[in-house]
Amino acid sequence: MLMSSSCLRRVVFVTALAILVPSVALGHGSENHGEPQFNIQHARFDSTGTGLAVTSSPSTLGFLRGGGGVTFFVADRPFVLYDNSSGSLEKWGEVIQSMVGIDLHAAFGFGFVDVALHMPVAAAIVWGEDPTHGDFPIPAGDAGGFGDLSVIPKVRILDPAAKKFGLAVQVPVSLPTGQRSRYMGDGGVNVAVDILAELRLKRFRALVNLAPLHLRPKVDYGGFVRQVGMDWKAGISVMPLPTLDVRAEIWGSVAYQGEHSRTTAEWALSVGLNPADGIGLHLGAGTGIAGVGAPQLRAFAAVHFTSPDKRDRDSDGLVDSKDACPDDAEDMDGWEDGDGCPDNDNDGDGIPDSKDQCPGNAENLGVGNDQDGCPDLDPSTEPQEAPPSDDSDADGTDAAEVNQPPQPVDQSAEDTDAAEDTDAAEDTDAADVSQPDQAVDQPPAEGPAPAESTGADTGDPESADPPEEPSAGESDEAEAVNDDGKGEE
Repeated sequence: MLMSSSCLRRVVFVTALAILVPSVALGHGSENHGEPQFNIQHARFDSTGTGLAVTSSPSTLGFLRGGGGVTFFVADRPFVLYDNSSGSLEKWGEVIQSMVGIDLHAAFGFGFVDVALHMPVAAAIVWGEDPTHGDFPIPAGDAGGFGDLSVIPKVRILDPAAKKFGLAVQVPVSLPTGQRSRYMGDGGVNVAVDILAELRLKRFRALVNLAPLHLRPKVDYGGFVRQVGMDWKAGISVMPLPTLDVRAEIWGSVAYQGEHSRTTAEWALSVGLNPADGIGLHLGAGTGIAGVGAPQLRAFAAVHFTSPDKRDRDSDGLVDSKDACPDDAEDMDGWEDGDGCPDNDNDGDGIPDSKDQCPGNAENLGVGNDQDGCPDLDPSTEPQEAPPSDDSDADGTDAAEVNQPPQPVDQSAEDTDAAEDTDAAEDTDAADVSQPDQAVDQPPAEGPAPAESTGADTGDPESADPPEEPSAGESDEAEAVNDDGKGEE
């Protein structure tokens, strides 16, 4: 794949800068065996606010956007001498027991180029006892001092916010403003060529900084030789919340000359917080692993301010810093419009919203029509319709409830007078429950009609009719039958 013309111009600019500046650094190099001329502070905190605590990001601030901040740090025993000539480490002495200081930093953006400034300041230094090895003198007083001012131009080649992978080159140049007697300056110009790379996912970042060429004024004290070396940094960041990230970093340097303290390394854990747009806070601590300048413990806290980022590459109304998809415009359809990503299938049923007749309700696949995007009722679970009511007289009692077939002639409503109120018929004989209801409600059963009621039925002897005397013919016939039934004796 061919490199674009804009990327090619950036690479040429950085290459020319990397070739010219080291010649200045080498020209100012010197060797001094009487006065220390090197800086033990190798942890340069990020100056732009786009990276982690120490590891820098390829991202740039943007056109005419600036920021600045301060980092407070405490380093315990950053400069301790040991002798391993006998095969085991023997402590020579502690040149610096502890150091308290601040790092001041500022940055300015010009499109794909950032220029940052970094100034370390030691507020107080607690010196150790006079070491037995006399090449590292201890100055009088506990006052601190200024370090070397660094000017750090950075050129972005690939933007990690747009491509998920970012690449940039920065060329830090340190000027001899530090106090050499307090081990805060190199005594000359030093320069490095630093390659910055970053992998950026939605809630994860991995950053690597590699400076394969770092030129300093030559240092040769007590077997410690340093002039040309390599610097490296690496870190990861995980964001459990949009405004919170947890970081782990490791960094160090390797000297290409000398036999003692060729490698310096330390690591740290930190937590970053972004309570508002343009405000960044982080708090962390770590320990040294090896080498001069690697303390037994380093703790730090920082605050950084950046002018608001108004860039909006996809023109969806959400600035890139708050847009999870800065190159894909939000569709603004009322469904999760705050993340900045287009939602092509709101209900997640696999049917695009453009073809989904119910974009807010997921299709229940396997039931009914699966192509319209609307959920269909399952016939096996659909409620059954209740049978129609057979209460033609509107008295609240269904004819089926009295075990009677529907009677089309039932036009008299139940009078609900507490007498036979469940038979669905008007009770005109409520005073005499021995009599049936109207015939229209309770038709007589099939068979012979019941005998007419007599006085005997009521138990009144006076009202009873006398029995009817049989006729003479009927009496003789009865006797004959009786005689026939007995037979002859």
